[in-house]
Amino acid sequence: MLSVILPAHNEAEALTISLPALVAQLPENAELIVVCDRCSDATAEIARRYTARVFSITAGSAAAARNYGAEQAKGEMFLFLDADTVCSENVPELVGSLPWALAIQCTEPRRYKVTAVTG
Repeated sequence: MLSVILPAHNEAEALTISLPALVAQLPENAELIVVCDRCSDATAEIARRYTARVFSITAGSAAAARNYGAEQAKGEMFLFLDADTVCSENVPELVGSLPWALAIQCTEPRRYKVTAVTG
């Protein structure tokens, strides 16, 4: 099973765009985890429209939010995405071809498209 983990800090607006695109591409048995870190906007509320696996933490660190999400994950493979990343259509296909845990980090998602997966 694939676990998709999104750390988020006040990303309500971005999630209204990124989550519908992501959910439309996920395999049926994939789980989506959103970790809301010190959010003061509607991030958690919007995330719950797409997944029941929404957690709130107060770490103040994207790395800590990723780690927390990984601890909660049930999957054998992990896909880490920033909350404002909109995946290209081939990401699920690429992920499905890898037999081990992996991470994707797109530091400037508005500038770069996620089009490859490394592991």
